Amino acid sequence: MGRWGQAVALAAMILASAFGHDARADAGQFTGEWRNLDTTARGVVHVGVVFEGDRVRVRAYSYCQPDPCDLGWATGYAYAGSASSNIAESADAVSVMFRERYAERLLILWPYEQNRLKAELLTRFTDGSARANTREVYILSRTSDRVAGLPGGGATGEDCVGFDPQGVRVQRFAGTQWKVVDGAKALLDFGASRDNAFRAHDIIKHYGLSRQCWLGRPRPAMQYYLAGTEAPAGWLQGEDCVAFAPERLAVRRLDDRWVVGESDSVLVDAGQNRGEAERALGIIKRHAFSNLCYVGRPNPPMVYFRR
Repeated sequence: MGRWGQAVALAAMILASAFGHDARADAGQFTGEWRNLDTTARGVVHVGVVFEGDRVRVRAYSYCQPDPCDLGWATGYAYAGSASSNIAESADAVSVMFRERYAERLLILWPYEQNRLKAELLTRFTDGSARANTREVYILSRTSDRVAGLPGGGATGEDCVGFDPQGVRVQRFAGTQWKVVDGAKALLDFGASRDNAFRAHDIIKHYGLSRQCWLGRPRPAMQYYLAGTEAPAGWLQGEDCVAFAPERLAVRRLDDRWVVGESDSVLVDAGQNRGEAERALGIIKRHAFSNLCYVGRPNPPMVYFRR
């Protein structure tokens, strides 16, 4: 979160207690889809919240025209009144940081009334524009107990962004920069490698890939793709893939890092985040992945799993 975010989160917790929110709060009071009651708001207009054990993930949309801008998913922090508390049973505040190209936005949520949250949005501009940092306070109303925007039917909390495989093409930028794009959105950047860009394009088309997914953004430990909600299956001549046996995979400690792999291999390196390694293993088993594939090694811009 950084020093600025931690300091503001602490201040927000003090403010939260001052507002006298419901002492019976728990994770269920945060979970779901929420909309800003202020239709003229220029900050956050729509929020989705998912608890996964003691982790919380938040997706936020900010005001844009003609449609709200998706700030994406971010991992947040839940807070309780005691260090010995069970977060799932006694969470009474949530904070999450969204980092954009020009600003950092810290969003703090806490229960306000039945099916309502109080939200405080603290924005610090990082683009050198000399704009003053801002503070906005909203009331959010629950529109659903489930977060409909989650892939896989809304239950898994996978961090995926959809794209149209039929619209995917290779485009050259600035003379030597080759990217795979979907309309105006860049999906993959292959630098000067035209061949690898077209290879990635062919793979997307071959498997009908339509979701680009990550675990642990903004520095993801794992990248993968789905065709709708399904894992890509089959093979393509010339693929750079490593086969593995999913039933033999385990989360293990390697020096000071948590990894997923077989006894003599590493598929996912989650650094010091054991929870992320366990989630990676769950994703691999849920989709029955059995091959880890690359385009452009070393340092491949595209990494994908398939059956």
